[in-house]
Amino acid sequence: MDLHNADLFYEKAKKTDKKPPKEWLRLKSSKDLVDALEHGEVVGDNGEFYFDDRLLFHYRLYLYPEVAVQYTQADTKKHWCEDVKDELEARLGEGLFRIVFQKALERVTGVSYVDYSRKYGIQDIWGSLAHEAKDVIASFLSVVLVACKAYNKKIDTYYLDSLFHEHSEALSRHLLLSRTKTIAKNEKGKVYINRKNYVSWKENSDEDH
Repeated sequence: MDLHNADLFYEKAKKTDKKPPKEWLRLKSSKDLVDALEHGEVVGDNGEFYFDDRLLFHYRLYLYPEVAVQYTQADTKKHWCEDVKDELEARLGEGLFRIVFQKALERVTGVSYVDYSRKYGIQDIWGSLAHEAKDVIASFLSVVLVACKAYNKKIDTYYLDSLFHEHSEALSRHLLLSRTKTIAKNEKGKVYINRKNYVSWKENSDEDH
């Protein structure tokens, strides 16, 4: 599992009202979390803290409580991921949102955007994604949404690229594959990670219908 520089992540977040990694780890809730995850953090030679994908995910929710609220107060009729996606798409417009979604999708799933339709016949990509994939992608979209709301200038591709650079840790593929091997599925079959860790397609059998 990848390790990420949590101190650098904290600096980029510019959340001065929140505790840096060293102090956050002293909280009882954080200690309990580390114990549950086992080896979730490592201290480097330079004294900086490095978090694995799982611990970084929880630290990110701590830094961005507005994202955590999406998890704890989700509408039972509509998953929080859908709300985030719809709001960001409305704010950016279809063109810019497609760019953000495509890049996030390809980073998390390891599958080219065009391959979903060209190779696997999946047209409604978002609707076909496993809910674990939506969780990871939408949590990143949440950060983009919050940043865009606070940005007082015209949003363009250069600004969106800077957000990808600053928050790329949130798009770790491990956050998806540690929870499920299924990437997307529809009535015809599913895109999944096989035993050799390659992306594969499996047709549904008659028993699956």
